[in-house]
Amino acid sequence: MTSSIHRRRILWLRNFFLVLLALIVFLTGCQPAGQQSAAVENPEETLVASPSPALTDTAEPSPTATSTEVPPTETPVPTPTATATAIPTNTPEPTATATITPTVTLAPAADNKTLFKSVPNSVHIFFIQKDTGGKYCGDSLVEIGTSVPRTGDIEKDIAAALTKLFSFHSEYVGSFYNPLHAANFKVGNVAIENHDYIIIHISGSLKRTKDKCENQRLRAQIWSTFSQFKASIPIDIYLAKAHLGDLINVDY
Repeated sequence: MTSSIHRRRILWLRNFFLVLLALIVFLTGCQPAGQQSAAVENPEETLVASPSPALTDTAEPSPTATSTEVPPTETPVPTPTATATAIPTNTPEPTATATITPTVTLAPAADNKTLFKSVPNSVHIFFIQKDTGGKYCGDSLVEIGTSVPRTGDIEKDIAAALTKLFSFHSEYVGSFYNPLHAANFKVGNVAIENHDYIIIHISGSLKRTKDKCENQRLRAQIWSTFSQFKASIPIDIYLAKAHLGDLINVDY
């Protein structure tokens, strides 16, 4: 493409000078006669136009930067999506429920006998009813039937009655006071020795006290329990090798 432009320019320049030369010749032929003769007489002064040598070194045009427009790229616009909005619901608050706490009502002394499932001709046990004006520092003994029937064997019946009595460890049974709550006794053996005495052997522990009234209540509770059988011979009770009567001293 560049060589074609170059050739066109050379042809254009050549034609230009040819036209210029023809114009000069035409103008020279149109002069007055005197001037023409003078020109003949002085041929040296006659200007002869000759074509200029052709230009061979022609500056090539520098290539021009051609800007190519790039069509803009379409950027996809994200389509908005519908976002679900949680609508708060009215949740009913739990209503406070009143908790009814049962109250323990102590039954009157007469009704406390219903706490024990007594059977006819059963062995009995004893507790203390306080503040009755009784002989044990103002308190009284209360005899309670049990679910343990008598056998007629005095040794077995004594053992059964004391075992039942020693099974209660709380301070109160219903509204009855239990002096044995401070002790932990277990029946070991009940036997008749030499046909003269009934010996009761128990084991365990006793929290001794110098409270005369407490000792009176405890002694009355135990002795009344094993004395209910109306033995014709004396009854002694021992804790290990010590006489229980000596440990429960009522003479303080």
